[in-house]
Amino acid sequence: MMFFTFNGENTAEYGVYISGEATYNTPDRLVETVRVAGRNGEIIVDDANYSNIEVKYPCFIKEELEEKLGAFVAMLASQRGYGRLEDTYHPQYFRKAHFERGMTIKTSPYNKAGTFEVVFNCMPQKFLKDGEKKIELMTDGKIMNPTKFESKPLLRVYGTGTLTIQGQEITISSADEYTDIDCEIMEAYKGTVNCNENVTLPDNLVLAEGANQITLTGVIKVEITPRWWTL
Repeated sequence: MMFFTFNGENTAEYGVYISGEATYNTPDRLVETVRVAGRNGEIIVDDANYSNIEVKYPCFIKEELEEKLGAFVAMLASQRGYGRLEDTYHPQYFRKAHFERGMTIKTSPYNKAGTFEVVFNCMPQKFLKDGEKKIELMTDGKIMNPTKFESKPLLRVYGTGTLTIQGQEITISSADEYTDIDCEIMEAYKGTVNCNENVTLPDNLVLAEGANQITLTGVIKVEITPRWWTL
């Protein structure tokens, strides 16, 4: 039987099993259309972003409904913010999800079993688990983005110098062994120490579709967690 896992909690451990027919939907693209007087048609303003998406799981409990349901709801409701959501229908992906909606329970005679729907508010991306694997380079090389979408990697750069990713230059003037650079939030740090003053970053550092050339000038090594994603 199928199940999902939320922040490491497996629904099967609560006696909750799922159907996955509502997990194949895709998010809306965020576009704006502008009408210009004196021109036919409309101008499309598109910054290649997507809206959040609802992911729904029809669920059932076969026995001991009250006891199992209570523990399950407590697990879901105790989570704060976005958590990691995985399921057996899409084993190569995970989502960033938030549980925020109440549930309506349909029970069997004598309330021994029940069915209900769990709805998550998810970020639009399906992240590839392969994108969590670090790619280590000590010399110039290429890494291949297997998706159609630009990803914003997490970098760990050892030493000082310049790291160039597909023509995008990162310059590190000072480092205590290494510097972490999160391209999603454009911040440089080591542990709890902010290192932004020692790093020069481009405006939008991404790994494009296909091959990405990586060049190391002065730096000792780079570890790239690519964060590949798709829809």
